[in-house]
Amino acid sequence: MKSALRPGALLFAGLLVLSACQSSASSSPSQSQAAGSEQPSADNLSGDIQISGSSTVQPITSRVFEAFTALHPNVTGFVDGPGTGDGFALFCNGETDISDASRTIKDEEATTCADAGIEYVGLKVGIDGLSVITSVDNTAIECLSLLDLYALLGPESQSFSSWSDANDLAAELATQLGGDYGESHAPYPDQTLTISGPGEESGTFDSFIELALSKIAAARNQDATTRPDYQAFADDNVIIEGVAGTADAPYTLGWVGFGVASENLDKVHLVAVDKGDERWTGYVGVIPRYVREVAPKAQDAVAITCGPPVMIKFTLPELQQLGFTDEQIITTLEMKMKCGVGKCGRCNIGHTYVCLDGPVFTYAQIRKLPAEF
Repeated sequence: MKSALRPGALLFAGLLVLSACQSSASSSPSQSQAAGSEQPSADNLSGDIQISGSSTVQPITSRVFEAFTALHPNVTGFVDGPGTGDGFALFCNGETDISDASRTIKDEEATTCADAGIEYVGLKVGIDGLSVITSVDNTAIECLSLLDLYALLGPESQSFSSWSDANDLAAELATQLGGDYGESHAPYPDQTLTISGPGEESGTFDSFIELALSKIAAARNQDATTRPDYQAFADDNVIIEGVAGTADAPYTLGWVGFGVASENLDKVHLVAVDKGDERWTGYVGVIPRYVREVAPKAQDAVAITCGPPVMIKFTLPELQQLGFTDEQIITTLEMKMKCGVGKCGRCNIGHTYVCLDGPVFTYAQIRKLPAEF
C-alpha cells in the first residue's frame, strides 16, 4: 500500500569524474519512525521494494537487490531500467521506492515530487564514464573530436545517411570554431552511417548532450540536442548490438556508459575523444589497442604500465595475450594511497599496505590480493 508521503531514495551514478553528483534534498525520517513504531527484526523483515530508472545504474542495483533478498527472503520486488527520466516520472508519481539515475534530478522533477508530497534522499553509488563507440570491425575510425561528434550526431546532421555527408558541415565548423573543440577528422569515410544510442528518457542521453554537443550548439544558435533520426533504445544491450553492426556494415557510431562498453569489447571499439593538438604527430587512440598493434615481444622483456586505473585494467589482458607472464608485468597502485606513510590504514588491501609494500607491484603480486580487490 502506498502512503501519501513516502520517503524514498535516489541512486546516482555520475557520468565522468567532472560530473558532480549531489542530492536535491536532505533525508527525512520515515513515517513509522516519526510515529515511534517498532522496526521489524531482520528475521521478520518483509515487504515489497520497487526500483526503476537508469539502465546504467540497474546492474549495480540488481546485484544489491539480489544480495538483500537472499538475506531477507520474505522481501519481494523488482528492478527495472527504462531510463532515468522515465524512472523519475514513476518515482514522483509514487509508483516506486527507489529511483536509479545517471544524472541529478532536474528542478521540474523535484517540483513534481514535492507537489506529490514525496520526500527523498540522494545517494551517489558510483562514477561511470561516457564512451563513444563503433564496431570492432570499423578500423577507419580511431579518434573523433567534439567537432566531429557535432558534425555527425548534432542537430544539424539530420538526414546525413553516410559519414561523408558530414564533410561540408565539419569544414564549416572548423572555419567558425578553429581548434576550440578539436581538429576535424574529415573527410570521413564514404560509407553508410548507422547510429545507435540512448533515447531522451536516458540520463546518458542528457550527459552526452551536455558534455559533447551543447557548447557547439550554443555557438551555432542551435538547440542543444542530438539529431532525431537515429536508432534510440532504452536497453543498453540493444544499443551494443546496434553498434556492433555486421562484417559487411561496420561503419557504426553510438554512445553508452563506459561500464556497459567495457563489458562488450569483443563487439564494440572505444573511440578516443580528445581536443587535437597540431604539435602531436604520434598515435591517437586507446592504449590497449595500441599495445595490440605494436605487439611488443615478451621474450627477455618487462612491461611497465602507469596511468589511469581504467587504462591499466584493459592493458594488462592485452599484454597477457602477447605472451607476457604475470611476473613480467609491472604496474602501480598509487591511486590507492592516502597518507603515504602507513599510518592512516586506508590503503590496505588485506594485509598489504600499498604505500609501504608498493606502490609498484608485479601482476603476480596483485593476483594474490583479496579477490574483491
